[in-house]
Amino acid sequence: MLSIIEKIKPIKKIKLIKNLILERLESIQTSVQAIDTSTNAAVENQASLLQAAIHLVETNQQLSPQLNRKTESLEQQIKLLEQQLKAQAQTLNQLEINQKNIHQGVDLLTKTNQIITIGTHQYPLLNPELGLMSFLYSYLPSRKALDIGANIGEVSSYLLNSGYEVFAFEPFPPVFEQLSQRFGSSSAFHAYNFALGSDDGTRTMHIATDTSGSGEYGDASLYGSLVPHSMPEDLKFTAQIDVKVRSLESLHDSAEIPPDIGLVKIDTEGNDLDVIQGMGEHKYPVVMSEFWDAKVVFANSGANNSLPDMVKSMAERGYYWYLVLYRVWGENNSVSFYCNHPQSLESTWGNVFFFQQHEIFAPARDWCAAILPPTYFKDARY
Repeated sequence: MLSIIEKIKPIKKIKLIKNLILERLESIQTSVQAIDTSTNAAVENQASLLQAAIHLVETNQQLSPQLNRKTESLEQQIKLLEQQLKAQAQTLNQLEINQKNIHQGVDLLTKTNQIITIGTHQYPLLNPELGLMSFLYSYLPSRKALDIGANIGEVSSYLLNSGYEVFAFEPFPPVFEQLSQRFGSSSAFHAYNFALGSDDGTRTMHIATDTSGSGEYGDASLYGSLVPHSMPEDLKFTAQIDVKVRSLESLHDSAEIPPDIGLVKIDTEGNDLDVIQGMGEHKYPVVMSEFWDAKVVFANSGANNSLPDMVKSMAERGYYWYLVLYRVWGENNSVSFYCNHPQSLESTWGNVFFFQQHEIFAPARDWCAAILPPTYFKDARY
């Protein structure tokens, strides 16, 4: 009995060991399977990463030429910008030099304009009206001009040099002789020894004398007038003569002057409106007339050349555009301008250009804007 029992016990131990071994094998097998699964997953991940890396390499190979081209293009653009900036810097430097030159020129003109007594050599510089009349020559349908109140012919000389044929009027006999002798040999110059007014007849001309002792007013014959207007204390009307007077209308009717006059200049020392009223139905492309503001010493009384009156009279004749070139009495002779404003500034004098056609007015306005400082007006309420 004991021997059999003793034999059975080893068998049970073997079975137990066998079972333990089997259980351990199953556990190992499970672990191995888990490791296989993890290994497969890792391999798959590595394969994906490898494919991604390959894709990146291929993409980089494809993009590299494009990036290189873009880089080269950017470098070229940067170089172009550098060249443009350099050119702009050079332009700015040149503009600064030009601006300095302009300021120097303006300073020189300002110093020159401070001279009040006008000598012959200064006449064109201090009278930009001459430059405008010369400029207008290219825009007028006729090269014929009237110089009414010619004196010794400073304006006539400038008009002749600009290409005009000039018809000049001077009523004071001693001055007329000088005028005739000065241009007697010119076939383009025609002189008339009478005054112009609103109608034909005889009127009294008042002759002035400079009593300043310093020659402040220059040639006193410049101030002779058909109207006894107010005068400075040291510039007086001291003599009178009777002179012949004609109207522009009668001169055209008698064919003593041609019908196709392109430019009319009027400077009759305070009697300009009377000359305008003598135009009748005749019209000219450009008419220039002198004006005095009421505060100017010559216009305190008796004058017949106020700007508002002349603007009104010319508007009735179809002259709707005008330029006013003016100076301030008692100050320097610097000239400014404005357009189409019927009032004169206080204590100013100068000349007004009237135009029938805007096509001629426009370039004249542009010329003034390029040469002279403009004056603008605004409502005093603003």
